[in-house]
Amino acid sequence: MNKNTGVQKMTNITFTEKEELVLQVCLDGAFEPNFISFGDIVNDERIKHFGVETLKGVFGSLVKKNIMFWDGNEEYDDLYAFNPPVCTDDEPANGFVDTVAKVKKWFENGKEWA
Repeated sequence: MNKNTGVQKMTNITFTEKEELVLQVCLDGAFEPNFISFGDIVNDERIKHFGVETLKGVFGSLVKKNIMFWDGNEEYDDLYAFNPPVCTDDEPANGFVDTVAKVKKWFENGKEWA
């Protein structure tokens, strides 16, 4: 929120074609409580042709864009948590952020989702 005007700052985000595809695979593969495992998406038919190194780069790019973060679990080092509510115990009033379009909307809303 902008302290001078009281108006919430709108944030737009853009994704490459590969980022959009990998992001949708991640959203589809999410499990409670709001997690995704990199190991679970590697063999997805939609993206396995990218190869592991390219997939790591695209996944890392999504992490840098603040879509998800490593949860610090040393036992499962490929486990990441989503920032938007993708798959949580309680469904938000607006539904889950489960598509790329909804992730973009989440950013536009200042990372708020009712």
